[in-house]
Amino acid sequence: MVDSTQNIIKPSSEEERFRILVEQVSDWIWEVDQYGIYTYASPKIYDILGYLPSEVIGKTPFDLMEPEEANRIAPIFEYHVANKLPISSLENINLHRDGHEVVLETSGSPIIDDNGNCVGYRGMDRDITLRKQNERKQQQLLEIIEASPDFIATFDVNGKSLYYNPAARKMLGINEEDHNSHTVTDRWLTNLPKTEGIPTAIKMGHWKGETSISKEDGSEIPVSQIIVAHKSENGTVEFLSTIAHDITERKELEKVV
Repeated sequence: MVDSTQNIIKPSSEEERFRILVEQVSDWIWEVDQYGIYTYASPKIYDILGYLPSEVIGKTPFDLMEPEEANRIAPIFEYHVANKLPISSLENINLHRDGHEVVLETSGSPIIDDNGNCVGYRGMDRDITLRKQNERKQQQLLEIIEASPDFIATFDVNGKSLYYNPAARKMLGINEEDHNSHTVTDRWLTNLPKTEGIPTAIKMGHWKGETSISKEDGSEIPVSQIIVAHKSENGTVEFLSTIAHDITERKELEKVV
């Protein structure tokens, strides 16, 4: 019988175990001295910034940034060193070797010598570029929704309102604070058969049709509306959203014709 353990390489020391662990994690592990000069960089830096570890030893994090960003981050680092404070989730923009920006989230702990002096930091950098890009896209989308003249809202499967954009709140005559006290059937989707609207959207993924929205004074605004069901990975409807466009002008022209 072949010994299945004979090909397993056993770490020879705690230092070797640490090295193997560091090289397997997805974050870039580093050490700097009290002046911020790198004394160690794990191989992951190549995947994140395109540099070999040996190429950054002797450099500082500020050498990997645009001057403006370096001037912003340097005082923060100096403050933490002077006060021997840990660094927690500090976002900073670095330059990849090819020139594109990489957003890192930096965390680290001070290295204190026997005399209580801070002689450096040991920590890690996480690439959050994709996350920040997604956050920017979401913010841009929110700005578009907030500025839209159309009625835009989200609600749960029971019809309880979750969000109204400013145009929708104005149309309904409600403020931002009390928007969740309403249900969609209070002021809109009131003139549809029970099988249309939300039930159809939940079943088919979306519904499109014409209905009306009741204003605060009791008058109604005819709208062209679409409802979309937003589902989780397992197919469960998490919430619904709707966009309704005022078609009053079109309806008036139809009457004339």
